[in-house]
Amino acid sequence: MKAKQHKSNSTTATSLRSRKGPTQAQLAKHLGVSQATVCRVLNSHKSVSPELRERVAKAIEDLEYTPNLYARSLVSQQSSTIGVLLTSTSLTVHLLRLTALTSRLMEEGWLVVNALTDGTSRTEEVGLREFEGRMIDGLVCIHRHHVPDEVLIKRFVNRGRPVIVYSQDPIPRIRTIANDSATGMRTSVAHLVELGHRRIALLTTDSESPEMLQRIHGYQQGMQEHGLTVAPDAILRVPWQGVSSPDDADGYQDAEESTIYANSEYDLGQLGGSLILDQWSREDRPTAVVCATDSLAIGAMHRIREAGLRVPRDLSFTGFNGLSDSRFCDPPLTTMEVDYPGLGRRGADLLLSDLANGGPDPDEVLHERVAGRFIVRASTAPPPRDP
Repeated sequence: MKAKQHKSNSTTATSLRSRKGPTQAQLAKHLGVSQATVCRVLNSHKSVSPELRERVAKAIEDLEYTPNLYARSLVSQQSSTIGVLLTSTSLTVHLLRLTALTSRLMEEGWLVVNALTDGTSRTEEVGLREFEGRMIDGLVCIHRHHVPDEVLIKRFVNRGRPVIVYSQDPIPRIRTIANDSATGMRTSVAHLVELGHRRIALLTTDSESPEMLQRIHGYQQGMQEHGLTVAPDAILRVPWQGVSSPDDADGYQDAEESTIYANSEYDLGQLGGSLILDQWSREDRPTAVVCATDSLAIGAMHRIREAGLRVPRDLSFTGFNGLSDSRFCDPPLTTMEVDYPGLGRRGADLLLSDLANGGPDPDEVLHERVAGRFIVRASTAPPPRDP
């Protein structure tokens, strides 16, 4: 009789697997228990005995049962899902941060859903509304140039959904995190001053992003801290558009507007190197250049060396970000290394803490800056002696 019953259950299991999959009610019927009992097991209720939990687990495996997470979220108002709104995956720094963030959250059992936007308000709103429809439990924003619409973001906070925004600027009632760009630039200036440099220029782009503005501010602070004047022409802001000559960069030209566009920050760095050579006479030229990114520094060094100058004997360079290219360029680049994976993990930990505690503590400082690591390599040396 028992063997016959076993055969009947086996047939039922095969039948259920052959369709789209059993429902929770069918799983309960197969086990001979109520649907409420199955719910308690799936939700790890403390009243469930180990024997029943093991029995249900075996049936789930045999029947290939998959819980309807959407239906469960409608009841519980929780989806075990984190939404990540981001504007680009083409930048290495974004990928490093996103990968570490996602890995940390998934280690703790959270599903991570990404919404990739083009940085416009329209696509950001589409992404955020999609997250609202999915009833995500938390939101992370990783943006290249700006912070998404604060009104839309705060709707999640008002509904008790924790939010983390990677931003150089604080946002009221929102937890924000960023690398300490200003301190990093001050450290770069201090290193060059310690080597004996006094004429120190800054090479950056015309970007108005909070990240770049913080790096400019840090350079200015560093110069002031050491009693050095920032001359009006000491800050070189290379434009992404409007390059004067096709020979200036490996870019491309708009056929209608006859405008040259640089393809990368490396191209802009080469343009910056040309500006350094053209803007000053040999006697007035800076002896060191602080660059806002590694790519700018590598491009500028390439152009400087093409002109017959030596790095660092004639001109020292520092970079910022500390990506792999900085180790393998010629000469290897002195740089401020940003721990982008660490930023990703830290953001995940802050979000997990807020999820567990129902949000940040009322007295907690919500803006956090993470320090980088300054790495000295062969691109910096004492300034050349006057002839």
